[in-house]
Amino acid sequence: MKVELEARNLELKGDAQKVADKLNGQSFTVLRQAAEGGQLYGSVSPRDIAVLASDKGFALSRSQIALNTQSR
Repeated sequence: MKVELEARNLELKGDAQKVADKLNGQSFTVLRQAAEGGQLYGSVSPRDIAVLASDKGFALSRSQIALNTQSR
């Protein structure tokens, strides 16, 4: 059982790496309303990114997206 899980995880990791390599260098623009100071009224979710990527022909799910937040 453990060997099967490890093999499946390696397969999933390999698939994810292929998608990551294709996405490397890609740029996606998400439009959201913001205050004059630049603070967003809405947020950008993994679902938003998955939809944008799918629209450009990439096959990925929102569970494959990890958002890194940066404060300015």
